[in-house]
Amino acid sequence: METIYLSVDGAVRTLAEAVGRARRVKGRRCIVVSGGVYLDTAVTLTAEDSGLVIRAAEGEAPEFYGGLRVPAWRPEGEGSPFWVASLMSLDGDGDVAATMIKDFRMLVVNGRFARRARFPEEGGIVHGSRFPGNWMSTTKGGWDRKPTEEELVTMRVLPGTLPPAMSIRNAEVTVYHAWDESQVGVADWDMESGVMRFSSPMGHPAGSFWYEKSKTFTVFNVREGMTRPGQWYHDRERECVVYWPLEGESCESAVAYFPVHESVISVKGTAESPVRDLTLEGITLGVTTTPLVAGGFGAAAFAGGLDVCHCEGLSVRQCRVRWTGGQGIRIWDSRAINLEGVGMHDLGACGCQAMRSDCGTMAGCVIHDIGKTYPSAIGMHLSGNHWHVHHNTCWHTPYTAFAGNGTELRYEGNRFHHVMEELSDGAAIYVFGGKRCVMRGNVIEYVRPGPCCIGYYYDEQCEESLMEGNVATGVEWPLHLHMASRCTVRGNVFLSDEAVRITFMNCAGTVLEGNVIAGKKGFGGEASFAGIALLKNNVFSWGTGPYRWDFHDRTPQLEAHARPVPVFPQVEGSVLWDVGAVYEKGRISYRDEAMAEAMGLPLLDVSGAGAKG
Repeated sequence: METIYLSVDGAVRTLAEAVGRARRVKGRRCIVVSGGVYLDTAVTLTAEDSGLVIRAAEGEAPEFYGGLRVPAWRPEGEGSPFWVASLMSLDGDGDVAATMIKDFRMLVVNGRFARRARFPEEGGIVHGSRFPGNWMSTTKGGWDRKPTEEELVTMRVLPGTLPPAMSIRNAEVTVYHAWDESQVGVADWDMESGVMRFSSPMGHPAGSFWYEKSKTFTVFNVREGMTRPGQWYHDRERECVVYWPLEGESCESAVAYFPVHESVISVKGTAESPVRDLTLEGITLGVTTTPLVAGGFGAAAFAGGLDVCHCEGLSVRQCRVRWTGGQGIRIWDSRAINLEGVGMHDLGACGCQAMRSDCGTMAGCVIHDIGKTYPSAIGMHLSGNHWHVHHNTCWHTPYTAFAGNGTELRYEGNRFHHVMEELSDGAAIYVFGGKRCVMRGNVIEYVRPGPCCIGYYYDEQCEESLMEGNVATGVEWPLHLHMASRCTVRGNVFLSDEAVRITFMNCAGTVLEGNVIAGKKGFGGEASFAGIALLKNNVFSWGTGPYRWDFHDRTPQLEAHARPVPVFPQVEGSVLWDVGAVYEKGRISYRDEAMAEAMGLPLLDVSGAGAKG
């Protein structure tokens, strides 16, 4: 194997130069990278780079950033707590085009993904727009009336809710929907009529969903949003960055980076000529930007720090992706993917997104603190077939932790906590349209109580899928099946100190067997008449609250049930009893051991779930 050595002070100093040298070599090639920070990195690999290995030198930790260091900070002026740094000086030598530094929405300061200026400081502002259409479901095609172009680019601002002197040029408005949001620029704001016109369309009209948050918006990147140390905004009018330093930070020693590229490493094969057998090992990627447009579900419109298209045989091992404006890793139209021991954190959007990609493994990865800019971010979002996602850990996600769509997806031995922290209608593990999928041996330790904030969720068109041996604790709504058919929920333990709720809406043929579902302040079950076929050997406990089941006349196709007489579940051996289920150090035990043994209740041990170390 031919080896090319890359270092910040060696003969080869940039990744682009190293790749260029590797292309002149026949046979297997390896780029060995010494430690250090490599700025302004944006490299595209194509089919001619097949077989390439890029790895860190032994004991080294190189970092490739798609951005530049912010030039010297200076105090803004007398009476101001802020610092400013001009970006004009970067245009002079022609090294960085002026257009590349006019638009960015992430900044790293002293090793932190710095918080953007936000108005208001917390929560959102209620707007006056309401869209009259009805959401029919994704399967049914979305809105019953297609939104007009005008409805997608306007929002009505209520009087007195925004500062009248707010800079329209700087303002970036995030309009919340249900499971996603639209962050867009402002083209015009008529304060007399209240109509604000955006520079690009939203993904949905303002005020189009039923959640309270869907009636609100926030404004980023304006001076009025600078309310606490550690915040920043990009002042386009003055062409500078404004930052409010934390206590102890100094102009002279502060190290800050801003992005100029959307990706650090892009892998661009084609269907006819894919990139094959690419390996990345032990390197860090970060500091990337995104365009000012609506990102859609899962912020899917945005590139990754590692951005891959048409690759067959991709191995990413012991790498780290942080401080990206968009996704950490984005993969499209690829197969044979292995993500092992990858850390993805402090990201503007998703941790990893693998779309229309088959035959993959993600194991031992750690994903946390994502969605810093786009709260619709998902920890691991995949669409494809034959994936094994196991022994990963994910926490602090504003929306869903893991989401999937495809055939034979297996989620096993993963650990989650503090998910669904901002948006609604998602879960720790969410599968849409899954066929013969498995959720097994996972543990969820906290999901924010909120509208449709779920633990384990099989959604529309899921069929013949299994949920087995999972634990949820601190989750008020641990289980939800919606428009799913012939799924089995077996041997799970769901515990809550509050009331607990399980639902099977518009489903058919669900088997609920051998589960322990206990809420200290109540139990609620909800299903369509034919939603549950069998209730067998379950234990339901409701503590001091009510116990209640509700049934509805709906099928998975959202039509009225055809039977003239409701069909209720067949019940075999399920009991209403408090067996004293306890979750401690990853293990389930029961105070009433005799009852537990007689019923064969699951003695689950999920202490090995999650990434090691």
